[in-house]
Amino acid sequence: PVAAALAMIGASFVYAISDFGVTRLAEVFSADGGVRGSMYASCVNYVLCLFVALLMLPFTKPGDRRREHWLSALPMALCWLGSGLCLFACFRAIGPLFGNIVQSLRGPFSVLLAVPIAMLGHVHLEQKLTRGVFLSRLASAVLMCAAIALFMLGR
Repeated sequence: PVAAALAMIGASFVYAISDFGVTRLAEVFSADGGVRGSMYASCVNYVLCLFVALLMLPFTKPGDRRREHWLSALPMALCWLGSGLCLFACFRAIGPLFGNIVQSLRGPFSVLLAVPIAMLGHVHLEQKLTRGVFLSRLASAVLMCAAIALFMLGR
C-alpha cells in the first residue's frame, strides 16, 4: 500500500540521517576510537529515548499500560539495546555508509530465523512459508551477501 511505502521511505530517511549522528556522538564520547565511546553514546541515546517516552506516557490510555505490555516489550527492548551497542561500535569503526551496507546482513539472518520461528508455532511473528517462497528469499539473501562482498572487495 502507498501509505506503508511512504512510511517506510520516511523511516528510512530519518534513520539514515540519524546514522551520521551516531558516528559523531561516538567520536565525541571517545576520541581514542575505542568501544567505550560507542557504549556511552548508545546509552546516552537510549536514555534520552526513555526520557521522551516517559514524557509521552501520560498521553496514553490507562489500559495501554498493563504489566503484560511491558513484559512483552522487554525482550525486544533488550535485543534492540544490544544491537544498538553493536551498531554504534560498527559505525564508529567503519563509518555510517559502509556500516549500513554491512548491516544489510540482518536480512539473511531474518530469512534463516523465520523458518524455526514459524515451525515452533509462532505464526503471529512469522507465517509458515512454502518451499518456493523460502528458496526465493534465501536466494535474495545470498545475493545480498554477494553484493556486500563485492562492495568490500572494491573498496
